[in-house]
Amino acid sequence: MFENLSAALAAAGATMAQVVKLTVYLTACGFDDGLPGRLTSARRSKVTFEIEPAGQVVKLTVVHDDLDPGSTVGQMVSEGWPQVMSELKTLLETGETLAIH
Repeated sequence: MFENLSAALAAAGATMAQVVKLTVYLTACGFDDGLPGRLTSARRSKVTFEIEPAGQVVKLTVVHDDLDPGSTVGQMVSEGWPQVMSELKTLLETGETLAIH
């Protein structure tokens, strides 16, 4: 499973352990061999970060535009951005990163 992705990662310098770990993760998450093709054929999208003052703090807004409705990319980022923002918030507030497994 994920032969093309594995070959591309190995060519880019990934270790076998990294390739295996990613393959296990993708399989456990329910992704299939067609994922790389769906991602590379998807229309390009745009991410905008808006930073504005909000009293003594700042407000960060992430806008991800130009996603095709129901696309694989759209489904993935709808779960990914909240995790990224949570990680960023924890890092800024505590100086530590979340332990994500």
